[in-house]
Amino acid sequence: MSDSVDRRRFLATSASIGAAGVAALATPGCFLLRDMFNTRWYDGLTDMDEYIALFDEGLLKIRTGEGVKALEVALEQETYTRSIIESLYVAGMFADLPVEAQLHPEMQARVQTAMPVMDEAAARVMARIDAMDDMEMGRLAEAMRSPANPAMRVAQYIDAKAGLCHVSPSRRVKTRTMFNVIESRMRTQPPALFLDEVVSRSRKLIQRSNAPGSTERLLLARVGQQEYEATIAHYEAVTLYWGQRCKAIHPNWGRGVASAGGIIMGLGSMSLLSGGIILSEVSLLGAGMLTVGGLLFLAGLIIVCVGIAFSNKISSK
Repeated sequence: MSDSVDRRRFLATSASIGAAGVAALATPGCFLLRDMFNTRWYDGLTDMDEYIALFDEGLLKIRTGEGVKALEVALEQETYTRSIIESLYVAGMFADLPVEAQLHPEMQARVQTAMPVMDEAAARVMARIDAMDDMEMGRLAEAMRSPANPAMRVAQYIDAKAGLCHVSPSRRVKTRTMFNVIESRMRTQPPALFLDEVVSRSRKLIQRSNAPGSTERLLLARVGQQEYEATIAHYEAVTLYWGQRCKAIHPNWGRGVASAGGIIMGLGSMSLLSGGIILSEVSLLGAGMLTVGGLLFLAGLIIVCVGIAFSNKISSK
């Protein structure tokens, strides 16, 4: 069946919730989409088009390596470092949005397009950690206890990059918090303990969340049947609103599936009448957790930094 036929069928089958749903979005006492764009929900911006433009601009800066020097140049020459940075950026910018804004077709398309990048980052960081021998772990432990702490150097690099790419102040604070957790754990105990824990948690999360309907079950368990049904109907109405409002619909819309890399970055997927959607489970479930993927990816950058410093030390002898 063609995409155009699928789209028409969606609009037709949504009629039962469509007219009522869109009307409800403008009814006093219900969530108002217009209110979302009349409030400062993201650093003063009030329009999705503006946000998407900033998102694209920041992503381009990451891909072109804009604003990097010295250590940063060396870091970004590593084959998987850019995929780590891009994964952190996309997941963070997406999670900063209200769930209703996450449902925008262009945001859905961008996150879906980023899934292979997140998968690559996750697979390569976990493989790198698995391959570290006792000598490398000892070198990492020594570096973490040294005055030239690599975690802090990478934290400064990531924060400068985030500022350049329009990442919100609150997101930057969360990232610094993750660095503080990593730095404390790997400085005060053998780094292998922390790294093995993060890799194990990542693999367990991927295995558990790969089951169909896992995000729906999490939501149902948290809010109960009645609120769950109301929430799904609300998302259907919001999705229909976006479908009617957007002049052009990206071909990836309605095909959202959170893959392994996205799952460990706190992303999940649901099935609606319009098709598959991706949501931030942190936003959806109201959890203030540090995503295991964020810890894994930032630890991966620290490992790269230590490797570069060691290589430079050997080369200078």
